[in-house]
Amino acid sequence: MCHAPGLQAGASLPLTNNRLPAKIARVLSERERGMSNIGVLLKEEIRRLARRECRALNANLRRDNARLKRTAAEHKRRLAALEQDNRRLVAEADARFQEADKATPEEIASARIGSSRIKALRKRLRRTQAEFGRLLGVSSHTVFQWENKPGRLNLRARTKAAIVAARKLSARDAQRKLELMAPKPAAKKRKGSRKRQGRRATIARA
Repeated sequence: MCHAPGLQAGASLPLTNNRLPAKIARVLSERERGMSNIGVLLKEEIRRLARRECRALNANLRRDNARLKRTAAEHKRRLAALEQDNRRLVAEADARFQEADKATPEEIASARIGSSRIKALRKRLRRTQAEFGRLLGVSSHTVFQWENKPGRLNLRARTKAAIVAARKLSARDAQRKLELMAPKPAAKKRKGSRKRQGRRATIARA
């Protein structure tokens, strides 16, 4: 067996050679720390870019939201104006409608009204006795009596004028007139208004 000169058999290596694994471990540890630092930096950069992208998206969303709010407010103003014009036009049309079906004194004086004509008029207008009575301002029982009374009817001037005016109506006109005569529903009170008023009064007393 060959031995290195100056060394006896079984002698150990120099001390510097025993330190070699420690140096390798230290170098590897430094590399690992460096890699971990790179990972942290990458994560921070990703977060920064994500935050910037989110800010840009939020800015776009805020601009779009503001634009939509302006558009909705404009549509609301236009709708309110259209509803106001519609109410005005409907009121004017209803007023003209009420004036158009009035009977003249000549028509009232020359009218000959019997039970058969009353029944025929009601059938043409497609109304029940109660509805026909509302058109003329009388009860359904009065209409029943008219339709079953033989001969010519002796009517008051106001009632006769209403019947003559009803002759000018179509079935659709009669329906529209009944709708105009119907009582308007009362406006619904908003829920919570009393609670708000009570809170305001409590705050005022305090």
